[in-house]
This record gives sequence, C-alpha cells and structure tokens, in this order.
Amino acid sequence: MAAGIGWTRGVLDQAGLLGVLDDLPAQLRLRLPSGAAVLGVHASPMADDGPGIDPAIPGERLGPLLAGTGADVVLGGHTHTATDRVIGGIRALNPGSTGLLCPAPAARPTGFLSKTTATP
Repeated sequence: MAAGIGWTRGVLDQAGLLGVLDDLPAQLRLRLPSGAAVLGVHASPMADDGPGIDPAIPGERLGPLLAGTGADVVLGGHTHTATDRVIGGIRALNPGSTGLLCPAPAARPTGFLSKTTATP
C-alpha cells in the first residue's frame, strides 16, 4: 500500500498537481433535483481517516458518524468496500473502489450518482 501511495504522490508531483489536493474541500454538499441533501466525504463526516462507511461497521457505530450532518444521503469511500445502508433515516453509500477490485460480487460497486440541472 505504501508503495502505491508513493508512486501516486510522485506522479502527481511530476505533473504539478500535488498542490491541487490541498485545495480540495474535506466535504462536498449538493442538493439533488428531488430535493435530497447529499454529503460527500472521504471516510466519514467526522474524519478524513478512520472508520468509514463500510458494510462491516455496526449500525450503532455508523449512526453517530452520520448524525447531525443535515444530509439525506452520505457518500463516503476510504474502505473501498461497496455498501448501501440506511441508518437513522440517512442513506449511507460507499461506491467501493475503481482501483482495488473486491473479490465478492456483492461488494463491487453497482451504481453511480449524477446530478443534472434541467434547462428551461
């Protein structure tokens, strides 16, 4: 894993893009045309590292990470394990991984979220 991170860091640095990462927000909020509030994070709304939205984390531990976000849907990655759960009325999604394929078909990403704006 460390070698992969080092390689990625080197490629981004050579391309002059490493500094771009510093400018990325820790959270991304948007509202879908349906009115649903979506929050995108790396691991969880509480931290950029540590427990993320993972199918193995018990609802009693995931619930407090989602509570108080003001979101109807929270998208998080970090664990690279696809999941789609509803905890305390909040839909918790992890799209899985595009680079680290999970062996179990049930753990593979199965959908995408897109936001479109209607034009008059």
